[in-house]
Amino acid sequence: MSGSMRPTGPSLRRRSLLVAGAGAAGALVLPLRLGAQPAASAGERFEPNAFIRITPDDRVLLTSHRAEMGQGTRTALAMILCDELDADWSRVQVQRADGDARYGDQNTVGDATLILTWEPLRQAAAAARTMLVQAAAEQLKLPVDALRTEAGRVLAKDGSKSLRYGALVRRAAKLPVPAAPMLKSPADYTLIGKPTPGVDLRAQTTGTMVYGLDVQRPGMRYAVIARAPLPDVKLKRFDDRAARAVTGVEQVFALDGVFRPEGTTDAGVVVVARDSWACLQARKQLQIEWDAPPSPDSAQIRQRLEDAATQAGTVYRSNGDFDAARREGGGTVTVSRRYYTPLLIHAPLEPPNCTADVRADRCEIWAPTQNPGEARERIAEELKCPIEQVTVHVTDIGGGFGRKAMHDFVLEAVRIGRRIGQPVKLFWSREDDLRHGFYRSPCVQAIEAGAEPQGRPLYWRHHTAHGSQQPTSEAVSPRELQMGEVLSGATRLPYPFPHLRIEGTHVDMPLRRAWMRGVQHAFHGFAVESALDELAVKLGRDPLAWRLEQLEPARRTQFIRSRASTEFWFDSGRLAGVIRRVAELSNWSAPLPAGGAARGRGFAAHVQSATYVALVAEVSRRGPALRVERVCCVVDCGRVINPDSARAQVEGAIVYGLSSCLFGEITLGGGAVQQSNFHDYPVARIGDMPRIDVAFIHSGVAPTGLGEPCVPMVAPAIANAVANAGWGRLTEWPLKLPAAAA
Repeated sequence: MSGSMRPTGPSLRRRSLLVAGAGAAGALVLPLRLGAQPAASAGERFEPNAFIRITPDDRVLLTSHRAEMGQGTRTALAMILCDELDADWSRVQVQRADGDARYGDQNTVGDATLILTWEPLRQAAAAARTMLVQAAAEQLKLPVDALRTEAGRVLAKDGSKSLRYGALVRRAAKLPVPAAPMLKSPADYTLIGKPTPGVDLRAQTTGTMVYGLDVQRPGMRYAVIARAPLPDVKLKRFDDRAARAVTGVEQVFALDGVFRPEGTTDAGVVVVARDSWACLQARKQLQIEWDAPPSPDSAQIRQRLEDAATQAGTVYRSNGDFDAARREGGGTVTVSRRYYTPLLIHAPLEPPNCTADVRADRCEIWAPTQNPGEARERIAEELKCPIEQVTVHVTDIGGGFGRKAMHDFVLEAVRIGRRIGQPVKLFWSREDDLRHGFYRSPCVQAIEAGAEPQGRPLYWRHHTAHGSQQPTSEAVSPRELQMGEVLSGATRLPYPFPHLRIEGTHVDMPLRRAWMRGVQHAFHGFAVESALDELAVKLGRDPLAWRLEQLEPARRTQFIRSRASTEFWFDSGRLAGVIRRVAELSNWSAPLPAGGAARGRGFAAHVQSATYVALVAEVSRRGPALRVERVCCVVDCGRVINPDSARAQVEGAIVYGLSSCLFGEITLGGGAVQQSNFHDYPVARIGDMPRIDVAFIHSGVAPTGLGEPCVPMVAPAIANAVANAGWGRLTEWPLKLPAAAA
């Protein structure tokens, strides 16, 4: 298994592309520069973060430096490479990279993979194709313009001669790398934009995908931890006599909690056994006394947020004079609301786990981590060893949503492995994950908005109070980072309010926090789109048509910077485009079906990860029950690489949004998290699923994010549908019908 988890290839040289000859057994090796920095060594040498390799037997190998957790990344990257290279799709293979600094940023969060990879991967593939054609021209003694490429071959245009790519790599390896290779026209794509089965499909359907829990090592032991109920709770004493009496148990010992950004661990008691069942049974027998300070419950935390929202916050964006506009706006149509969203947790299907083999001179890890490069750094710090002695193998990931970008479970396994001197698999139960994981902060938001009676926006104030999602216990700084952490999804209001103030307050939480799918956009989008809808209704305007009016004429205004420091411009025309298309897809202007349950229809639109989303939800009620009957979603994410996986991403985001806003709520009481499994932290099940219709606007620009942007619009579209049906305005999660409506 170890060999299958590592990328292969020689040392890689040259600034942008490398062609290696005999040193790679005749292979053509093309590294990609995707944000990695040159290594601190002499000459032109640098360490890339992903590379392409073409072998003499016609295999095209792509090493993917980012994690795969169902988003279809490996397939999309392989399609881009294959199309630009004119390779034979059946000969393209994708390998996952271990954690390694030469790959640069390996953190698979924030929809950054395609944004960062699209252009460099095309350039590298086009350079390889150009070099292969040149090599063929020399061998066949034909001019370059007399040749073409197709399915892994260079062919004479008259059909008289052809050569396999594999037969050309030795000659191509001696050629200079073109500085600006000619890219294919999109009209010539044969794979990009077409539904394509995933490269992992066979493994997924035959059960041969290797997830973290599948890893086996010779002599491996199993471990679980009885963790402190909250991060600041210390272990006072424990009695392990009954636990040690369980057959198969080998060791029981205390583990101190450690605070470290993205690697915070709780105090606990470790049980090590020969099998997982013995671990779980022995943990039940532990008698533990915790030294627990008083802890706030959910009601107290909410009150702190409510109090913060009534005070002045840090102003991050201000236009015009909000106070004067509100004071002097006689006859203005106004909205003033508060919105509340509770604590939530990621709850991936596969709980955290890690297998660690820690020896005196090396440490080898197998883990479903979204951030293997940083995990490797944290392990080296923990063991106080050279980073070269640490290997982090990335397994397939059974859901992450941001949770597995944290390193706590990895560091726990390393500490246990160092203590016992044997390979060990640390595994978390579902209860462990819900009660001791990382959480999305609760949030209270106050919005005041006003518009002239004719419909022109006038003023807007948005104050958001929550715990930053940055995985530390303190507010983040400097200001630019704090703005992203506290205000993300709130500052980019796309509608022209001339008097505007957006402010935020960080309120610390007693639980560990981390980014979760949709990040702050999830709760900020809920409040913003709900308030805009209510304002339009009070103006007597159709909410969808009123938004379209504010977006015209089309303009490129607000500057957007992604987490990868890629620059984009907000384009109101693209946002208007998805709104118009979702109106068509949902038959927005048509009456709702008559008869049966009462129904409502609601709308929301948003921009996240430089992707434009518009969503319409249809809801019904039967007595007290609220049901989502249909969701229509239109997305402009630039060029769609694989429509199959793109649609799956949108559908998955909608399901995740439904689960969060209809059912999700973590509560604190008695000094601990009260939920433990899916019976009291439910997610959307098959009976809860609406009909989902998805459409894409193929704008032709470079691909942008798709994993997160659809999540935030589910809640406001549902809340707006409930309000438009006349059942009341929903301002907090979980979304439930008011008693009067029911």
